[in-house]
Amino acid sequence: MICVIDCGTRNTRLSIVNDEGGIAARAEKKIGVRDSAVSGNNKLLKEGLKELFESVLFKNGIKHEQIDVIVASGMITSELGLFELPHLTAPVGLHELSMGMRQFKDSERLLDIDIPIVLIPGVKNAGIDRSSIKNLGHVDFMRGEEVQCMALADRMKDILPINIVVLSSNTKIIHITSEGKIAASTTTLSGQIYEALLSKTFIGKSVAGNDTNPVLPDRKNEIIEAAFETVRQTGLLRSFLLTRIMEILLDTTHSERNLFVNSIIAYDDMIAIDEFVKRGYFTDTYVFFGQENRCNLYERFFKEKYDGTIRIIKYYDKQILSDLTVEGILLVYNYKN
Repeated sequence: MICVIDCGTRNTRLSIVNDEGGIAARAEKKIGVRDSAVSGNNKLLKEGLKELFESVLFKNGIKHEQIDVIVASGMITSELGLFELPHLTAPVGLHELSMGMRQFKDSERLLDIDIPIVLIPGVKNAGIDRSSIKNLGHVDFMRGEEVQCMALADRMKDILPINIVVLSSNTKIIHITSEGKIAASTTTLSGQIYEALLSKTFIGKSVAGNDTNPVLPDRKNEIIEAAFETVRQTGLLRSFLLTRIMEILLDTTHSERNLFVNSIIAYDDMIAIDEFVKRGYFTDTYVFFGQENRCNLYERFFKEKYDGTIRIIKYYDKQILSDLTVEGILLVYNYKN
C-alpha cells in the first residue's frame, strides 16, 4: 500500500491507496505549514502529521508493515515543511517531477516512522534572476498544484494545451502545453484577501450573514456590473469600502454584498489573467478548479470576455478535487517506479 499526503497551508489530507489503486482509507486534519510559521519551527507539523497517519491506520485496521512508502507533495516541501526541496524550473512534466523526487530512507526519518518517505518538489517559472526585480511580474511558483496539473493533463491529453485556473486560498492560472508540461503560472492573493476582509475588517459584518435567499438573476447582473465599474473608476480599495456603504445606505442583503465583494476580487484577478495570456499562454480550453460559486462566477466573466469562443470545464466537487491530487501524486511516483 502507498500512503499519499497532500499538505497545505492550513489543512492536510491523507489517503491510503491499496495495491489495486483504490482508496483504502482517507482522512483530513487541520494541520499545515501555517502552524510552523506561527510556532517558529515544524515540531507541531511533524506531530500532527504523525498523529494523522497513526490514527488512519488504527481506525482502518491497517498495519505499519502494509505501507510500502509515504509519498507527499505540497507545502510539506517548503522551508516551513518537513524538508525544503528546491523548485524545478518550468517546463516541467511527469518525467521532470519524477526525477526531482527526493526519497528519505529509514535512517533519515522525517516523521519518526519506520517507512520510506518520498517528497515531490514544486515548480517555478523560467527566467528568474535572483539578483534582479526587473521582471518581477513574471516570477511565480507552486507547491501542490503541480500534481493536480499532471492528473488533469493525463485526463485531458486529447485536448491539450489547456489553462488551469485554480480558485482556492489564491487564484492561480497555469498553462499546460500540448506535451502535458507546466509552462508557467501566475498567482494572486484572492482567497486570502477575501478571508482577511471578513475576519479583520468591518467589511466582514456587511458580508457575513444568515440570509439564504439567492440573488435574483437581474439583480445579480446589476451587482456584478456595479462591481466592475467601481473597480475601473475608483480602484480596488475604494470598491471594498463601498460594501459597507451598501449595507448602511442602500437596501441590499448579505448575499448581494457578498457577491459584490467576490465580483471585485474576480475583476482584479482578470487583470492578472489577461497579462498572463498576453505573454503567449493562450488556449481555447480553460479548466476551473475550486469552490463551486467562484467557478461559476469566473465562468461568467470568461464567457463575456471571449464571447463564448472558449471551452470551459469545471471541477468543484471536493471529493473529485481530492482524488485528482492523489491521482497526480501516484502518476509522478509510478512514472519512475
